[in-house]
Amino acid sequence: GINIVDAPEETMAIAMNYLGKDGDSKKKEDLEAGGGIYTKIRPYVRTFSSSAYINDLANGDKCISIGWSGDVLQAKNRAKEANNGVKVEYLIPKEGTYMWFDNLAIPADARHVDEAHAFINYLMRPEVIAKSTNYVQTANGNLASQKFIDEAVLK
Repeated sequence: GINIVDAPEETMAIAMNYLGKDGDSKKKEDLEAGGGIYTKIRPYVRTFSSSAYINDLANGDKCISIGWSGDVLQAKNRAKEANNGVKVEYLIPKEGTYMWFDNLAIPADARHVDEAHAFINYLMRPEVIAKSTNYVQTANGNLASQKFIDEAVLK
């Protein structure tokens, strides 16, 4: 079966991109067209999940998912570690997709701003952020960390 991440603002943009429409459009007709894509495939969609699909892909319980790169790469590694014969691949549609970025933010009303900055500075040390990148296999914003990142992850 199919899984779709539970992130309608992202999945609707993907559908509209597929149709050649602006993924940020708020026009009623564009939103209806994007929704129509999901109406057509709804009989085949088993779950709308933003977390369980990692194991479902790794175990072969789902055959395809709209998902986030880091999650799909985790599923790929879990399947490989389990040696269960399941092959997980991460593919980008020929129509393209949207870029993402993670960030570290300090709320405007934070009470411990200095500590928050110290924590972020620690996390962004090349050798520390590289460990995170190696574990979750998502990019980070510190170029100096590349010498600490596993070669397989850099590919």
